[in-house]
Amino acid sequence: METTQQLSRSPRVPIAWKFFMLLALIVPSLLAVYWLGGRGMVEMKARLDDVYEDNLTSARAIGSLSVALQQAEELSLRLIGDVDQDSIVRLRSELREDLFPEIARHLDEVRLVSGPSSSEDGLVARSLDTAWREFVAFADSRGFLSRPRVDRATRIRRLRPPCSG
Repeated sequence: METTQQLSRSPRVPIAWKFFMLLALIVPSLLAVYWLGGRGMVEMKARLDDVYEDNLTSARAIGSLSVALQQAEELSLRLIGDVDQDSIVRLRSELREDLFPEIARHLDEVRLVSGPSSSEDGLVARSLDTAWREFVAFADSRGFLSRPRVDRATRIRRLRPPCSG
């Protein structure tokens, strides 16, 4: 009987102590979760910032290349339709001396941003480069450089269907 009395007389701990003990376990656990979560979010934000910066760089490179290619296309079309020899010389000079080096520089930027040529982006950059070389070869071809000049009235007559009146 003595043993049961001794067991039932285990030291009684006031409820306030139990509460503080519980707090002593929960607060450090919450702080650890907070610290790990904060560190994880900082790392994730850094990764997302890198992805955003990479996408922004890619968009800038592609956008500037697109603008330069549109200018080259416009000048080429003006060359095809122009009759004035001075204007043709000026347009060719602008195309070769200004736009060709600018496009080559933008293609280098795209190649640099796209990464290794084995990647999907690298394949796109390589196909852009190939298409650009074809365009330059065409622009340097004899057929493009020395095409016969036809005045505007003759071109209009060729485009209109004959009158059957």
